[in-house]
Amino acid sequence: MRIGKVLGLKFSDWDYETHTLHIHRTQIVTDNGIAYRDYCKTPKSIRKIELSAELCEQIKKLPHSSEDEFIVPLTRKALYSRYARIMKRNGLPTKFHLTRKMSASALHASGMPDKYILYLGGWSTDNVLKSVYEKTFESERSIANRQAVLCFEKINEQIK
Repeated sequence: MRIGKVLGLKFSDWDYETHTLHIHRTQIVTDNGIAYRDYCKTPKSIRKIELSAELCEQIKKLPHSSEDEFIVPLTRKALYSRYARIMKRNGLPTKFHLTRKMSASALHASGMPDKYILYLGGWSTDNVLKSVYEKTFESERSIANRQAVLCFEKINEQIK
């Protein structure tokens, strides 16, 4: 998710029973300060995604007294700083938006069809998904290269 969508999530958007999260609100920065929109960048950005049982348990433990409270009650700067610190400590890239690229690339490498990756990431078309988000992993490129060699070796054998 984009950072604004993470900051726009309320406990009312989360369903513990079905482990789903309804993404439909985003936090934006305006000239007058922070504001929330109950719609997203594109209609496809509004979606329900399934969460792991572990993540649901973590959300369940978060203190709150109302379903109208935000799940992540931080400023954009505070969330980004915490995220960057954790990622840096673990030797991982620190740009928040890079998680979208890594997620799309990992799902693509796992063989998930693009139409499901589009849904999960909230993209409207596959143009942006393919040109910006889906990248290859070096380990997967090695496997693909080996598959190509085997394929052409098999073709050469058949020709002989």
